[in-house]
Amino acid sequence: MCVVLVLVWAPTYFLIRNVDTWQLVINTITTIITFLMVALLQNSQTRSDQAIQHKLNAIADGLADLMTHTHNCTPGSTLASTSPS
Repeated sequence: MCVVLVLVWAPTYFLIRNVDTWQLVINTITTIITFLMVALLQNSQTRSDQAIQHKLNAIADGLADLMTHTHNCTPGSTLASTSPS
């Protein structure tokens, strides 16, 4: 994308004929693109953080349920209990 931008921008020097305006155009365009890319990266990072938090919450809920289930079971009523012979 950057190469295309420069290839489109470079020949416009012959249309504008003013170096200051010509540089201002490319500087403005690159600033806008940079701002948009930062916003995109921040949005992606926020969504990734939310997904990780959701997964961690699911793990914590599962462990809490397991601990509650284990705590509420009596020694004789466990599913994997072995009866003495």
